[in-house]
Amino acid sequence: STDSMRISNILKLTEQVLKFQMGMDINTPVSITDTSLNAYSQNALTLVSEENNYVRVPEYNLFNTQLKLNEYNLRRYKLAALPSLNVFGAYGSNYGTNKFGDVFVFNKYWANATFGLQLDVPIFNGFLRQNQVTEAKLNVEKSKNNIENIKQVIDFQATQARTNLKNALLQIQNQQRNLELANDVLDLARRKYKEGVGSNLEVTTAQTDNLQAQNSYFNTIMDLINAEADLRKSLGLFNDAAH
Repeated sequence: STDSMRISNILKLTEQVLKFQMGMDINTPVSITDTSLNAYSQNALTLVSEENNYVRVPEYNLFNTQLKLNEYNLRRYKLAALPSLNVFGAYGSNYGTNKFGDVFVFNKYWANATFGLQLDVPIFNGFLRQNQVTEAKLNVEKSKNNIENIKQVIDFQATQARTNLKNALLQIQNQQRNLELANDVLDLARRKYKEGVGSNLEVTTAQTDNLQAQNSYFNTIMDLINAEADLRKSLGLFNDAAH
């Protein structure tokens, strides 16, 4: 029927939205390991109490890596201003005869060696190094600010996602009760019509209400899946989602 096709399309759309929220290719097949909505809701409720862990979020790790690189860069420019002491040495020998036949006479070779120290002291270079250090310090501070900002963003997104997931869990319970009630009303209307004490209009109205309850129920399931995926993403747990 048309309604069955519509519901099937809603389920397919819900599956694609779930894949998108999880960062998966929408063409990748998935299988549901637990079809119990109550079990799914219980897992989602457990997820609500999951604490934030910044290191699981790729963006946080990216800014942290950038901070380390900027700190190394700052250290490099600071060390460039310090004197450096180098040790050098060389050892060799020279041929000391004008007769070719004495090539294999080793006492004709004269050894020589050179060893020493070289001290390099940086000189004034027009404030270039000082400007480089200043810029490197600013980059370090920017990286620290970026880390604090991303932590605030993660906290905000996680809080918002938790709230949406809690609301979705409450809503799914309401829609379950509404659907059960709509099923009971439809069943009663059909029995009354079969026994001759009800009208066809009453059955039609109950069927319409039942379809609306089903539609609301499936939409709520979709909201629940999206809310759970958003929370997993904000907590950096999208790789732990069941495929």
